[in-house]
Amino acid sequence: MSPEETRDALWKAILEKVDELRAGHDNHGSMRGEAYYSTNNRSCMCRLSLGRREGGDDVFLITAGAPAFESIHVRVEQFQDAHDEHWMRTLAEMTDQDVFIDGMHYRIGPKNARGMKGFGGRTFHIRLASGAVVTTDNLWAGSRVPPVWRHRIPDNAAFVDAPAT
Repeated sequence: MSPEETRDALWKAILEKVDELRAGHDNHGSMRGEAYYSTNNRSCMCRLSLGRREGGDDVFLITAGAPAFESIHVRVEQFQDAHDEHWMRTLAEMTDQDVFIDGMHYRIGPKNARGMKGFGGRTFHIRLASGAVVTTDNLWAGSRVPPVWRHRIPDNAAFVDAPAT
């Protein structure tokens, strides 16, 4: 195989592994990075992130190598990413508009907002930890709080039926 053919075959092997990993994962969103080739074009690496239902991502570092420009070997390393920087920033910047319901982060948008509204302007009734019920037609979904962060970011609200008038 020529160096160019090897380069193409390495990327093809990675894409096949990406398809295999996606098919076997109950993912909630995915992101595949670009190819990174070694200077001699005998190996290629790519990062794949598959969202976890309970929050965070399963991350796969996929490496394909052809040491002698012959057969290609694919190796996968896996780890979990709890998006620590995001959740530290969320904690530091949290306001009364941030609510956590069933392990999910939501933000209550401004009243009388013009233009786009969260959930297309659907009305929600939310009981806060104080007992007060807030009604909003501008609720924005954030992301699921990973299990390792739930002791620091517990639920502080709940969806409820419309209050009696």
